[in-house]
Amino acid sequence: MSKEYRTTFNYLLTHRVIPNVYYANLDFFYETIITSPKNMQVFMENAMKIAADMAEKHPEIEPPFLVEEFSMIMIGDNPDTSVIVVTIPNCEKDCDCLQIAFPLMYTQARYFTCELSSNPLTDEQFFIVGEWNPEGEGLKHSNYGRLEITDEKSFGLKVREMVYGL
Repeated sequence: MSKEYRTTFNYLLTHRVIPNVYYANLDFFYETIITSPKNMQVFMENAMKIAADMAEKHPEIEPPFLVEEFSMIMIGDNPDTSVIVVTIPNCEKDCDCLQIAFPLMYTQARYFTCELSSNPLTDEQFFIVGEWNPEGEGLKHSNYGRLEITDEKSFGLKVREMVYGL
C-alpha cells in the first residue's frame, strides 16, 4: 500500500521553489540563465535540489523523482516575443504540473505553470494556465481557463499569446 502524501514533489517544485527562486534573482536569471540551454538545465537542477532538501525534512511531501535532463523548447522565432517552455517529468501521482514557461524578455518577466485541475462536480480533469507574480512579500497566483493540449507546444503558444498579445 502506498503512502498518502499531503502534496506532491512536483507541486513543491513548480508552485513553491521555482517561482521563489526565479523572482528572487530576476536580473541574474535574464542576464545569465535564460540565454543558455546549459544554464537553464543547471537552474532546473538547482531548483530540484532545493525542493528535494525541503521534501526530505517534511515526510508529508512525496519524495523527489529522478530527473537526468529536463526537456526544453523555445516557442517563437524572435527573442523579443518568445518563451522558454520546460516540461516537468511526472511524479508518482497524476502530474499536477505538466510544463512551466518563462518569457525571454526581461520586461515581460512572468512565470507560468500548466496545471492539472478538475471539476469538483464531475471529477473531469483538464489543464489550466497559472500565472505567478510578486505581490508584497509573497507571490500572487492567478488561474486562467481551460487549456486544450493538442501537442507539446500548446501551452507555450498560449503563454506567448498572454504575454505578448500574439
